[in-house]
Amino acid sequence: MAVSTQRIRMGTMVTPLSRRRPWVMARQIATLDQLSNGRVVVGVGLGDDGWKEFSSFGEETDGRLRGAALDESLAVLRGLLDGAPVSYYGSIRQVDSTPFLPRPQQHPIPIWAAGRWPRRRPLERAAKLQGFFPIFHRQHQSLAPSQSDLSTIQSELRARQVPADYDLVVTWSFAREGDPASLRAEVRRLEEVGVTWALHSLPPTPVPARMVDVAVMSGPPGA
Repeated sequence: MAVSTQRIRMGTMVTPLSRRRPWVMARQIATLDQLSNGRVVVGVGLGDDGWKEFSSFGEETDGRLRGAALDESLAVLRGLLDGAPVSYYGSIRQVDSTPFLPRPQQHPIPIWAAGRWPRRRPLERAAKLQGFFPIFHRQHQSLAPSQSDLSTIQSELRARQVPADYDLVVTWSFAREGDPASLRAEVRRLEEVGVTWALHSLPPTPVPARMVDVAVMSGPPGA
């Protein structure tokens, strides 16, 4: 995908960085960003043990401990992606590294942090990065997030002095929105409260290739 396209941005969804080696991930990100000519977006978060992704393999399941590991891993990852020497001595990660070169084309690499809303700790973490991807507990994936939730999130991000080009990312199933006019109206509503990316959500169950083809060929709303 990186070498066969020119404009599509490529995201890694939500990588549970607490159980990844950030130095390995830094090499992978830099390689993909070089191959794509600077079109990579990195998604990070705590992950979830709902499918026994952690407990099946003896990984840490406590959210607070994974949060601490995520924060330390983020510090290491960002340092390595900067292409400078990294000396970091945390309670979980200890790194003393020469520069990782070549560094990514983008500087900095856009990193979006996912977090369950209305928990504030994930929002605070995300405010130090380039984007926030809120996950709404009670929201069915076919429904766009509520105006009230998004307005509150924007207000709290601004209070933490995020930059003007900061990304607020949401997801829902466009296919269930109805006719194209309704979809465009929904996207305009999201733009009004500062949403910069609306991602088309496909169900986690096996999806027919035809369904994916339709979503891709439809392009962005209003295109």
